[in-house]
Amino acid sequence: MASDEFCEVISKLQSLKGMAVDESLVNYDVLLHVHQCCPDFLELKVFALYVDEDMASIICESLPRLKKLEIPNSDMSCAAIVKFLDCLEELEYLDISGYETSAISSSVLHKASRLKAFIWNSKFELGEFVDCSNCGEHNINTQEPCKCTMDNKVMDWLAGPSQTA
Repeated sequence: MASDEFCEVISKLQSLKGMAVDESLVNYDVLLHVHQCCPDFLELKVFALYVDEDMASIICESLPRLKKLEIPNSDMSCAAIVKFLDCLEELEYLDISGYETSAISSSVLHKASRLKAFIWNSKFELGEFVDCSNCGEHNINTQEPCKCTMDNKVMDWLAGPSQTA
């Protein structure tokens, strides 16, 4: 969907509280339009291969009231993580899981300690969690899955079957 078509649809969804988008819709004009049209917008999930400080700045500047931000399975710079933690003052939940990164430093963990939930360094193998930073390393019980696993499976179910081009 083109940005202008997307903005036209968003204009009609004033009660929108959250959405999931791919990186093609992460630009200042589109996200600022969401912020202006949807006063209760607080949750964003982004699907991107790589998130750098520039993309983080766009999200922070255009959606300053975010409470929940999910950017799973994306390579992310330390500067981007710090930008989210420093600039999104109302942020309560940050999920940057699904890949291993060396960007999680003691400084990042200290900044993230103000959040209600900070999920990172969770690994998937064959479509299943094998490690979850939120619930404890190797604390995955397939009979009683952690909340993170359940949330992920619900989102997969809602997304429906994968579309192949």
